[in-house]
Amino acid sequence: MQIKEKIELKNKGEETKIKSNKINAKLTWKTAIDLDLYCFCREKKESGGFFNKLFNSNNDVQDKTIYYGSKGSSSFGPCILLDQDAGVGDKSGDNEENINFYKISKIQYALIAVNIFNKPNSNFALYDGKISVTDNDRSIEINLNDSTLGNWCVIALIDNSGSEAKIININKVMRNTPKLVDFIGR
Repeated sequence: MQIKEKIELKNKGEETKIKSNKINAKLTWKTAIDLDLYCFCREKKESGGFFNKLFNSNNDVQDKTIYYGSKGSSSFGPCILLDQDAGVGDKSGDNEENINFYKISKIQYALIAVNIFNKPNSNFALYDGKISVTDNDRSIEINLNDSTLGNWCVIALIDNSGSEAKIININKVMRNTPKLVDFIGR
């Protein structure tokens, strides 16, 4: 697919609508560091019908984490799949990890985050990491540019709780594993 439009979400809080039901979030970097792409997500609750309510009284949806240890699925659950774990052992080069979202309509929220493996006091601004989200023929780019020390960088939030799905630049470095609940309802 040819990219016709490039959108940069440079500042925290900037957002744009998601136009497609299928998108890709790509993490790229060249520095000798092991970055890992994560997605913390919550599926939409089933509206249910008479039989769903009768036979499935507990309709609560639990949050899920997609990462190198639990890569997800293209057809089950929230329909999110991580392709690979790149840069293992602080390998430099053309490193790339992709998380594919196959059905945005099934997701209520998804938090895209990056972890620097086994380096708790790192500075994301020193690395050349970038997230590109491909949505139809658009590329939405968010750089990892927060210079706060930590090993987690929450990049963006996909919010599909309203009438239209949108992606919001978060770009927040943390020392602890992010929790989806801390970023929704903004």
